[in-house]
Amino acid sequence: MFRSQQSISQKLITFCAIVSVVGFGLVFLSSLIQNYRSNLELAQLKMIEQVDVIEEHISDQIEGKAKDVLFLAQIPATIQISQLIASNRENIDRDPQLSYWTQQLGTTFAAMLKTRPSYQQIRYIGLNNSGREVVRVDRNGSEFKVISGDALQEKGDRYYFKEALKIEPGDVYISRIDENYENGEATGVWTLRLATPAFHQGQAVGILVVNSEFSSIFRGIERGGMGAFSYTISNSEGKILLAKGQGSSSQNQDQTPFSSSQLLKSFVLGVDEIPENKLTLLSEPDASFIKRRFKLSAFDSENYVNLGIFLPHRFLFSSLGNRLLLPGIFWTCIIIGALYVSIRFAKSITDPIERLIKYIKDISHGHIPDGLKQFQSDPDIQALATAIHEMAKEVKNQNIEIQRKQEHVLKISHFKSEFLANMSHEIRTPLNGIIGMCEVLETKIRDQSEPRRILNVISSSSETLLAVLNDILDFSKIESGEISIDPIPCSITKTIGHLVELHNSIASAKGVPIEVKTDFDELDMAVLDPVRIQQVVGNLISNGVKFTENGKVLIEITKVGTAHRDERLKIVVSDTGIGMTPDQIKTVFQPFKQAEGSTTRRFGGTGLGLSIAKSLIECMNGMIYVKSKLGRGSQFCVEIPTKFSREKVLQKSKADVQPIQRYPQLKVLVAEDNAVNQIVIETKLNGFGIQPRIVNNGLEAVTAAQEGNFDLILMDCHMPVMDGFQATIEIRKTFSKDELNIFALTASVLQADIERCLEAGMNEVLAKPIRKETLATHLAKIDRQQKEQAA
Repeated sequence: MFRSQQSISQKLITFCAIVSVVGFGLVFLSSLIQNYRSNLELAQLKMIEQVDVIEEHISDQIEGKAKDVLFLAQIPATIQISQLIASNRENIDRDPQLSYWTQQLGTTFAAMLKTRPSYQQIRYIGLNNSGREVVRVDRNGSEFKVISGDALQEKGDRYYFKEALKIEPGDVYISRIDENYENGEATGVWTLRLATPAFHQGQAVGILVVNSEFSSIFRGIERGGMGAFSYTISNSEGKILLAKGQGSSSQNQDQTPFSSSQLLKSFVLGVDEIPENKLTLLSEPDASFIKRRFKLSAFDSENYVNLGIFLPHRFLFSSLGNRLLLPGIFWTCIIIGALYVSIRFAKSITDPIERLIKYIKDISHGHIPDGLKQFQSDPDIQALATAIHEMAKEVKNQNIEIQRKQEHVLKISHFKSEFLANMSHEIRTPLNGIIGMCEVLETKIRDQSEPRRILNVISSSSETLLAVLNDILDFSKIESGEISIDPIPCSITKTIGHLVELHNSIASAKGVPIEVKTDFDELDMAVLDPVRIQQVVGNLISNGVKFTENGKVLIEITKVGTAHRDERLKIVVSDTGIGMTPDQIKTVFQPFKQAEGSTTRRFGGTGLGLSIAKSLIECMNGMIYVKSKLGRGSQFCVEIPTKFSREKVLQKSKADVQPIQRYPQLKVLVAEDNAVNQIVIETKLNGFGIQPRIVNNGLEAVTAAQEGNFDLILMDCHMPVMDGFQATIEIRKTFSKDELNIFALTASVLQADIERCLEAGMNEVLAKPIRKETLATHLAKIDRQQKEQAA
């Protein structure tokens, strides 16, 4: 009986053992299948993610290069060359203007090649002479060569030249990736060309072309590391551009993926048959593969590259055994020692969690410990700890990267400010000569109508150019928060009336009257910044006259609000011009925005005026808004909080009733190295009865100041031998500000330049071009000071 029971027990134990083994086997098999599928899905997701990264990287790289091409197409040198080419003058190749601007453009090309290591060549190709190159700069290692003369080639038969001429302004043509040829010979470099037309008055006169080495696009990805992945890229013609097997530097040599020759063979044979974004298992090489087709250009459906990502099977299935090990250990432990497992279970869970909590606290205190080995007893906790560790390192690296980018942005901001300062100096210097001599000649030929009309045109054009420059500088100041508002009591009608006088000549010539409606008179005062108010309202009046062909421009000035409470000055400028659509109204105050592309060509302007006006009004705590209907005109409304008052007696300025004074007793020293500027300032001073002494640099100015008893020194800041800053410092060692007036007369008028002048010891800073009225004001002030001292 007992033996029978033992036998049954044994059978039962055997049966249970078999059931356990079978159950374990089914669970193991189910886990095997599930993990296999999970590995495939995970591999596909990772590979698609890697393809997305490469595709995004290519897109970003091409977009960045396209922005460079558009930038080159919009710089002054390109615009001037396009204008000269469009003129079709005879012997244009020997035109000194063309030579000057091609030299400037070549310098710009070389500068861009220096900052863009991937760029091999930049060209401006004219439409004339069979597409002959006008400007071309080549890279030769670390050197840059400006090509000229007979070395310039004709590219009119090249497909990228023809295709680029078909696109619209603002678009960039992206060529197919092919081997670059120079003088009929292959260079062995796979090249991507980006081109955009250069336009003059809506007509294409040439193209800007940038040749970029295609393989450079992937350097950023390779530096970041491809891990276990390898990749292959071919162009639309099936030619292999790149085929690289990548391996992490931290891995062993035997883990490095297959060779490039294996990739080439597999990719070329199967690229057309393999579907996109779907994991495909290959036998040769032993890897999984995903393909993606990426279009390079929206203008050419056949312009694309095939991206292929490979992952060796040993990386795909390496974790499968580890995943199955835990279930096997779990079921075995249940069979041979459930009690022991139960006792140890709680401790095996709580200990790693406590260590993990301490580990996280260390990280939260800014310390990233390396002790991941303490979590090896629990793979789940180890995986979690590893993820937290990697996340902490990533956050730290991102913070470092953010700091680096912030420093980079600050450097760019500095370079931008330096560029604007240089631009201001270079433009104001010739304008000083143009405007100054126009003023002198206008005085000398008052009775000669035709030469005076020509001079008026020159003077008006120069004033327009100066206004554009001032707009750009004001926009830069607003962006950097350096704009200042200086409110003072001023006459409302005088402030606006002066603007009407300035614009009346242009308005009368167009037959567009300017009318003013207001209840204020000359005794009514308001606390405002008159310069900024005139800048804002002057822009609105100018736009009204500019965009009105028939009708009038109406200015309405009223007071809004009750006395001593919410008082505002409201200025409404209305016109009967072309008007705007609702979509155009939404963007009218955005910088560089005009109603449409043709507006700039037809009416001119930078598109900065209204943006600057809005920023200035907001700095005064006011508001500006617009109402407009297409074809019926526009109405711009400005409201500014202010305080009103009324003068008891209207004081008339002596300058309004007296002629220009002469000051022959004043001794003036001019320090200026530019010959044209010397003539301009000497002529203007002669008009006040002053015979100045002129020196060519700061050192001569210091010597002259010691020798002569001067009342005023007009000091240029940028001169050879010794600049104006150092010269002023040397002179101030002998003469104080009360003893000798030193005025900066400079084309560098950014806030930083003005502060530097004042720190050096100068009394005032006068901007080139210097106006006769400004000079008269300061000479009168010095004369008045002398008389007071003599008394």
